[in-house]
Amino acid sequence: MLAHIDVNSAYASWERVFNPKLEGRSLVALSNNDGMVVASSAEAKALGLDLGRPWFELRPHAERYW
Repeated sequence: MLAHIDVNSAYASWERVFNPKLEGRSLVALSNNDGMVVASSAEAKALGLDLGRPWFELRPHAERYW
């Protein structure tokens, strides 16, 4: 048996389970090696923090909203 489960904003959702203070804030998860955005919350997607882009390009844009 093979199963494929697609979870929308999985890493961001799981982080909020363990840290409820993140609820309602834009949130991205970065890859270990190269700092690429691999997951983002709906709030981050609305700000234009796209998947697959390196964090060094997005950080100045994101800091305007902190």
